[in-house]
Amino acid sequence: MGSKKKNTKDKKESAPKKPRNAYFLFAADIREEITQANPGIKVGEISKITGQRWKGVDEETKKKYQKQAEEEKGKYEKLMEEYRKAHPEPSESSDSDSNKKKRKGKRKGKKKGKKKKSKKDPNAPKGPQNAYMLYAADVRPKLIQDNKGMRVGEISKIIGKQWKELDEDVKRKYQDQAKKDREEYNKKMEEYKKNKKETSESSDTSDSSDTSSDSDSSTSTD
Repeated sequence: MGSKKKNTKDKKESAPKKPRNAYFLFAADIREEITQANPGIKVGEISKITGQRWKGVDEETKKKYQKQAEEEKGKYEKLMEEYRKAHPEPSESSDSDSNKKKRKGKRKGKKKGKKKKSKKDPNAPKGPQNAYMLYAADVRPKLIQDNKGMRVGEISKIIGKQWKELDEDVKRKYQDQAKKDREEYNKKMEEYKKNKKETSESSDTSDSSDTSSDSDSSTSTD
């Protein structure tokens, strides 16, 4: 039994790694820049910044990453074909019914455990940018223009280095702007939550009124 588990583990470890999509390739390129510019930043915050940056990337840059992702996928499929030849799957007949049932049960359990992601409200205020992101947005266009053909990751590294060496007075200007943006966002968020609550309460009152009128109508008919 133990040797079977070990063989399965070894098999998984030797299997080719799944290809990354365009977004993950982009994220890998800019991750170092983000962590350098924000020491001690949490993983969740890195993901948020990466997501915002990806949204703002021009189509030409996105196409480069999409092309790279397609190339990775092509290589993966070739390696997977070779891997399957070297590690053929066991035949259906050799697999006992009890093992099949166990695997089915595990798959069902996994499906139940998955949580559905809540959809973001398009009317919700956009999260504010931090000081570094404001600075990056200012200097990135000129860097791209001066370094045509340079990869996004390389440009990100340059921005990260520049930010580290930036004069404190200039840095403070971006920090003040970020603080102002954060306060503005908090105000908008408060207003948004208030309106959302009022809309929800209004909807509940309307539903209650409809139910009551239906009930009255039913009584009068009787």
